[in-house]
Amino acid sequence: MINDRLAALTDYPFRRLADLLDGIDPPTDVPPLIMSIGEPKHRYPDLVSETLAAHADGWGKYPPTIGTPAFRAAVSGWLTRRHRSAQRAN
Repeated sequence: MINDRLAALTDYPFRRLADLLDGIDPPTDVPPLIMSIGEPKHRYPDLVSETLAAHADGWGKYPPTIGTPAFRAAVSGWLTRRHRSAQRAN
């Protein structure tokens, strides 16, 4: 084995759950509770597709490591608002 620490990894939780439930028949008079993962069930807001389309030219490149000026300003503004309100609460 290349990395002996890989042997210490546990099973993926949903694989383990599937193994635990194997052979158990659910009641037929109760509707199942769907608990699947990874597949959205609801339509996302139009804002998402509009924003993606408006910035489609940026999909082929990585952002700057330090973030764009607009992102950095947004983070700075949020942190300032967040911590000023926390200071007032104390």
